[in-house]
Amino acid sequence: MSTIALLSPVDSVGHAVGVDGLVAHTYVNAEIERAEPKLRELLRSLDRPTHVQHDPAWLRAEAFEHDCESMVVTLERGDRVVAAAPFLVRPWRWRARLGYTTVASFEMTLADLAGDSFIAPDDFALQERLVLAIAKAPVRYDLIYFEGLPTESLLHRVLKQSPHVRRAFWLDEVARPATHWRIAMPRSFDEYQKEIGGDRRRDLARRTRNLEKACTHGMAFHRITRRDQVAPFLAQVQRVSERSWQGTRLGTVVPATSRVVQAYEQRADRGWLRSYLLTDGDEPVAFQIGIQDDSAYHLDQNAYDPAWRAHSPGKVLLYKSLADLYEERTPKWFDFGTGDNDYKQDMSNDKFCEATLHVVRKSLRTAAAHATCTTIAALNDAVRDTLDRFELRSRIRRLLRGHPADASPR
Repeated sequence: MSTIALLSPVDSVGHAVGVDGLVAHTYVNAEIERAEPKLRELLRSLDRPTHVQHDPAWLRAEAFEHDCESMVVTLERGDRVVAAAPFLVRPWRWRARLGYTTVASFEMTLADLAGDSFIAPDDFALQERLVLAIAKAPVRYDLIYFEGLPTESLLHRVLKQSPHVRRAFWLDEVARPATHWRIAMPRSFDEYQKEIGGDRRRDLARRTRNLEKACTHGMAFHRITRRDQVAPFLAQVQRVSERSWQGTRLGTVVPATSRVVQAYEQRADRGWLRSYLLTDGDEPVAFQIGIQDDSAYHLDQNAYDPAWRAHSPGKVLLYKSLADLYEERTPKWFDFGTGDNDYKQDMSNDKFCEATLHVVRKSLRTAAAHATCTTIAALNDAVRDTLDRFELRSRIRRLLRGHPADASPR
């Protein structure tokens, strides 16, 4: 496998980070396998559901799919890991955007935290020392990306309040704190439908009937969990994502390359993959990519062919997938992920406040990028405030995505 040589093997002796026997270690790429038994022991000791992205096997699959590198920074006492932070490390272009328009960009190396927390006990001093160990890690990266961090979490408090962290990094909120929507799954689908109310239930049933009528070759709903389903599923996903607004406006396309297929097959083999496809006969209409772990179903990506926009295929597929989750392995949570879209609010019954942060290593290399991007971000916030004042932001967003201004999201 070819990778960009960002990381080099690290001396496993590590470096001391305190007077109580804690030693920091940095494992990269294949070295992580050496630490895997200790990482799994730490996960078991925390006595809480394991987030799928904290599993070392997930980190390997993600690094393989994206042809990037992986890193785990640990704090260890003797032969035991007491705290860990897993990352994907990759080249990244830091774009300063006004709306959807890029006005400047900078080549960076990004360390992207896997999950929305460290693998660590809820101990402020311990997590603070782990952040400082990451700062001193003998690898080249320019900034750390914390996506969807709960603002009530201990890690968010460490990053925002620790003067030691502030001396090592610049800390920027990528956007203002936003609502993270999710569903606390009731005991049955009937109970869920009662929770969302009669008007919403009837609206979704009507949209489903209308789409069924529009599908002249027969609407079909497919659950994707097995290895043998992966390659044909991703071929259909690529077709839809190339046509979707995400593909045409943002250039975000899910490719059905052999590397991506192999990575999804690995997830299927471990029981993590749970995705869905809606078709008219053999023609793909909409897809939903999701991952399921011990406690939650995580919605990763979804899109639909805009030719079907009038029939709300995205909402129909989401509604049918919720019903399917009650058929087997019903999770405790349905997590919509980041993004404050209207349809998430409509279908959720629980929420929390989240922040997405750039934690930037202080250097001459990062100073210009940091100054430019934070200035443009402040201008974006001012524009957003103005649009919100006149209740225009949702309407403009729908227009940019190809929706009529007075239509609800599809």
